[in-house]
Amino acid sequence: MANFNAIELITKFNVEYLDEIFRKASVTNVFERDVRGFEFIGTRSIRIPSILMDGLKDYSRTAAQNPDGAYVGYAQGSVTVTFEEFTLSQDRGTQFRIDSMDNEETAGFTLGNLLDQFIRTQVVPEVDAWRISKIIGAALPEYTVSKDYTQAANMNVALTDIDNALAKLGDEEAPEGTLVMLCSYPFFNALKHTTEITRYITQGEFQNNAGISFEVTKYNGMPIIPVPKGRLISKISTSNVVSGFVPADGAKDINWLIASTESILPVKKHEIKNVFGPNVVQDFDGYKVNYRLYHDCFVPRNKRPAIYVSLATSDATGNRVLSFVSTAAGTATDQTVISGVYTRGYNYKSLVYKTTDMDIGADGTSGTAFAEGDILTIADASVYVFALDSAGKIIAKSVSTALNKHA
Repeated sequence: MANFNAIELITKFNVEYLDEIFRKASVTNVFERDVRGFEFIGTRSIRIPSILMDGLKDYSRTAAQNPDGAYVGYAQGSVTVTFEEFTLSQDRGTQFRIDSMDNEETAGFTLGNLLDQFIRTQVVPEVDAWRISKIIGAALPEYTVSKDYTQAANMNVALTDIDNALAKLGDEEAPEGTLVMLCSYPFFNALKHTTEITRYITQGEFQNNAGISFEVTKYNGMPIIPVPKGRLISKISTSNVVSGFVPADGAKDINWLIASTESILPVKKHEIKNVFGPNVVQDFDGYKVNYRLYHDCFVPRNKRPAIYVSLATSDATGNRVLSFVSTAAGTATDQTVISGVYTRGYNYKSLVYKTTDMDIGADGTSGTAFAEGDILTIADASVYVFALDSAGKIIAKSVSTALNKHA
C-alpha cells in the first residue's frame, strides 16, 4: 500500500516552485516590486510616503541679509513629506481535504497536482483581476475612455488611440521607460491587423522592478501584454459567490490600459502554502492542504495621472460563459437531453436552465434545476444554462443554446 509522506510533499511543492508558477502565469507581475521599504501600520495598513517640495528660486550673487542676520546666496526652500495610508482588503484562503484512499487510488495524482493547479487556475486569475480592477478604479475620469474595437473603422485607428494616450501621459511626465500596456486578445489582434502600417510592433525583453524578465511584444519600446478575458474586468466582486470572483455590477470589459510600473503597488503581506499528512491530521484519514493569501493593490494619489484606460462598450462577463452546452434529441415530442456542460474548471454545485438570460453573480434559483444527462421536455427552441455555486449564485452561464429536440 502506498505511503505518501507529507514532509516530502512540502519539500516538492516548495515556496520557490509555487512562486515560479505564479510569476509565469500572472500578467500583473510586471508591476511587482520590493515593498520592504514601505511601513506597515498594525496588521492591515501600509503607509506610502509622498514628497512635495519647492522649485528653483533666484540665487543672489550679492548675498542679502536674511532675518536671522546671516548672509546667504540661496533662497530658502521647503520639503513636505506626507503619508497616504492604504488598508489591505483581500484576506483569501481555502482548505482542501483529500482522503488517503482517494489519493492512493489515483497514484498520488490528486495531491501531487492540487497546489500548482490551484495557484495557476484559481489564485493567479483572481489576483490579476483584482489588481487590474484597482488600477482601473484609480484612473482619472479624463483618462478613461470607451470604444468598440469590433468595428472595422475603430480597429484601424488602434495605434492612433495608443499614441494619443501616450501623448497625454507624456504631458503628465509619466517616467519614460516605465509604461506597460495590458490589453485584451481581440484588441491585440486588432493591433496586428491595423492598416496604420507606418508604425511597428517588435519583440523585446522586459524586466520588472522585482528583477523578473519577460519576452514581450513592444510598441515604440512599450511592452504590450495580452490578458485573458476573465481577468480584464473593470470591477470584480469576491462577495457575491461562495468562492472565486465575478464581475461586479456595472463592470465593463477592458480594451487596454497603460500604466507606469512606478504608479502601481501590488502588496502580498502574507502567503502560506501548507500540506498536512494523515500522521498529523486527526479528524479524518487523509491530507489537508491550506492556502492563504493576504494581499491588495494600491495606487498612490499623486501617481493616478500615470494611468490611461480604454473600456469596451460591452458589459463584462469575464470568462464565466460556459464554453459549450451540447444537446441531443430525446425520445418523445419536445424532449431534449442536455448532454454536456463545460465550465472552464469552475466547481459548480448545480445546473439550471431558463428561457431568459440572467447575470453572473445573480441568484439563479429561479431557473429549472436539472442534472447533466437528464431528459427534459422544453417547448421553447432555445434556453440559457446556468452553473450555480452552493449558495445558488450564478458563477457561469451559456449563451442562448439551440436545442436538439425530438420532433
